[in-house]
Amino acid sequence: NLRYLENHPECVQKLQSNVEFFCKALQNAGLQVPSVPSAIVPIIVGDEEKALLVSAELQKQGILISAIRYPTVQKGSARLRASLMASLSTEDLEFAAQKIAQTIQKMR
Repeated sequence: NLRYLENHPECVQKLQSNVEFFCKALQNAGLQVPSVPSAIVPIIVGDEEKALLVSAELQKQGILISAIRYPTVQKGSARLRASLMASLSTEDLEFAAQKIAQTIQKMR
């Protein structure tokens, strides 16, 4: 609720910090991910079937990340959608970034 966020600005700051950290971790792991001002981080995969396979493999590894594909996005621009929270630790984010990058690169 908005009143809670007004009274706890540290939650918003932590979420913004997590987004910045996660984007940099993905970039350091070799993925081309733009820095975004949102808690929803798109990771472009391209191929719709590959996005589904990557999402399924990551779920087996304990990482819940949605595959978004046509018709929600243009054909050929399928992506993973990472939804971040303020409660995630940098260790969680680093682990997820590494697993995401490894899984995408393994399926190239």
